[in-house]
Formats: sequence, C-alpha cells, structure tokens
Amino acid sequence: MGEAPNTTREEPAHRDSPDRPSGSPGASEEAGTDRHRAARERRAQVRERRARRRRARRMLRARRAPSSAVIALCLVALGWLVAAEAISAQAWVPFRLVPYEQLALSATEIDWGEGLPKIVGVVCLLTGLSVIALALLPGKLRLVPLDVADPDLVVAVTRPGLRRALAHAAAVPVGVEGVAVEMDDRRVEVAVIATADAPDDLADRVRALVSREMTEIGVLGGYDVEVRLHRRQA
Repeated sequence: MGEAPNTTREEPAHRDSPDRPSGSPGASEEAGTDRHRAARERRAQVRERRARRRRARRMLRARRAPSSAVIALCLVALGWLVAAEAISAQAWVPFRLVPYEQLALSATEIDWGEGLPKIVGVVCLLTGLSVIALALLPGKLRLVPLDVADPDLVVAVTRPGLRRALAHAAAVPVGVEGVAVEMDDRRVEVAVIATADAPDDLADRVRALVSREMTEIGVLGGYDVEVRLHRRQA
C-alpha cells in the first residue's frame, strides 16, 4: 500500500511574518513616531534641566545680608527715637531729642519752589527707590549649580574654583602659553595666548576641552564658550 502524497503547501512568508518591509508605509510611520518620541523626550529633559537650574539659582542667590542689616539698624534706631519721644511726652517730661517746633518753623520759612529743596527731594526719592530695588531685586549669584541626580539636593561650586579648573583644561593643548577665564551667568570667555607656531585649530581644541571639562564637572545649564586667541608674533 503506497504512502499518501505530501499535500502540505508553504504559504508566502510575507503573509504570516509580523515584520514589514522597510519601505512600506507602516515602517515609515513607526520611524516617524520614534523620532517624535525621541524629540519629546529631549524637550522634556531640557525643560527639567532648566527647572532644576532655576530652583538651584533661587536657593543659592545672595540674601543681601549687609545692606539688610544696615537698613534694619536704621529702622530700629528710628523706632526707639519715636518711642522715647512719645513715652516722654505722655509722662509730661519730654526728652525733646528732636526739636520739632524749630523744624516746623524752619519748614514754613523754606521756599519750596527753589532749586535746593527740589534737589533734596529728588535725592530722597532716589534713595527710597534704591532701597526698594535693593529689597526686590535678587543678589548676585556667587556659586555655580551642578547637576545631581537627586532633585531635592543642591550642589554648587564657587566661580573662582570653576574658572581655575577650566583654565587648567584650556592650557593642555600644545601651543598655549597663557590662559585667562571669565564667566557670567550665560557665557564663558577664554582668552588664550598662543605661540607663533600654534596650530590653526587651536581655538576649536580649547573650546572642545573647556566644554568637556564643564560636562565632566556637571555644570547645570547651558553656557556659551567663547575663545579669544592672541597669537604671538614670530
């Protein structure tokens, strides 16, 4: 008795395979979705870094302690003077530390339309506005925040220490004789004194080394690195 013929048929691979050809519309849509997802993640990371930088800067800003102490002492002295005058007047034994009657008489004799009273008034007004601005505006940030994994932890480095580290990194390439680093809240400026035979791409090398040093230290926030190259004459 002969064997039954084999009737099994192989289906085309593209019917059951879950993978789609790379040129199909579905693959293009998936690639576009991946790109959009990666872009969203990058934007979210940038926003998170900016938020951490703003929070760290708020916590590290100077509180203007010396100026606040001087103004507070002046207000305390004025308060004690007013209290002493008021209490002594109620006790019928006024101290008369401030000659109010004489001041009132002098005020009535002043011609307020003249130049000197106007100048004094403008000076007093500017002084008051300066005190208000001193209280409202934040102090200068003397520390540079660093990027840490814990969002509740704030770590910073001093500006002189960071400048020394960046200057040490900028002095590594061959052809560099001297380096000076200055920085503000947004920019790092590197002044390089180079030899006459220094390579033409020395500025790019210094910029790359300074940027890498800032990344390794973990400086929070974006800083523009500018390199000014001064080449000595042969």
